[in-house]
Amino acid sequence: MTKQELHQFLSRYFSLFQCQLQSQSSGHVEVQLCEEIDKDLFHRPFYWSYIESIQGTPQTHRLTLVTDEEQTPAGVEGDRISIGSPLLYRIFRSCQRRGQMTRLYEEWVPEQPSPLTPWLGINGKVLYKCDRTKETYFSLGCNGLTGEVMDSFCSLLQKRALQMSMPPFHYLLRPIFGFESSLLRMQELLLHQIKTEPKEWADRALQRFHHEKEQLEAYYEDLITMAEDEEEEKNLVMEWEQRINELHWQYQPEIQIIPMQIGIYYLQDYPRNIENSRQN
Repeated sequence: MTKQELHQFLSRYFSLFQCQLQSQSSGHVEVQLCEEIDKDLFHRPFYWSYIESIQGTPQTHRLTLVTDEEQTPAGVEGDRISIGSPLLYRIFRSCQRRGQMTRLYEEWVPEQPSPLTPWLGINGKVLYKCDRTKETYFSLGCNGLTGEVMDSFCSLLQKRALQMSMPPFHYLLRPIFGFESSLLRMQELLLHQIKTEPKEWADRALQRFHHEKEQLEAYYEDLITMAEDEEEEKNLVMEWEQRINELHWQYQPEIQIIPMQIGIYYLQDYPRNIENSRQN
């Protein structure tokens, strides 16, 4: 993550969860935290318990975070934040926890009452597991009116200004394709992509499995021939079978699809010109 990407992420994170941005430049962000995000980022259980018991007005943290010192105006002092800093780790955890299921609306000011089109979006990763592990990430969206499934859906969302509350002078279009139907359509596209990918990684894993199995068989066959009695031979056979099962578990190719975030997004128009989309 570059300094610019980190700055954009922080601005979007604080804005999305309705924290008050006081000032910002290309190198810093000054923000007054809302109550929910303050609780996420700073562990103050006794303070919050006291404030809630007396129904008082809480004092949340005001942060000045510097992402790029060279781009920060003179006179601005704050805490430097970068990959690896404890605060950024807590922000990532907060984002992950609050972003597993979301509902967002596109922010814009129309000249007349305008509709918002429903989309179901899902972000996740695909794990390719054997004795080695590889992971790839996916982002899919399904148009609730047409059933179209769009790949790289996050690239569309990054170009839109989104907010948690419905903007004025809008109305929501009722989806034709429901939640389960949309998920099935996205699953179909994802499975098609996985099936058309090269399978060399799985073939190589099976080759390593058979090689290890042959060595293991030769080793235990020699031990069994030298066994002094039936009891020892029986124990060696059981141990052999256990080792074979362990090898099978270690090298067996497996693909896992792990959803990480699901959201319902209401967008202002139907992006017909977006690449990497497909009509089911």
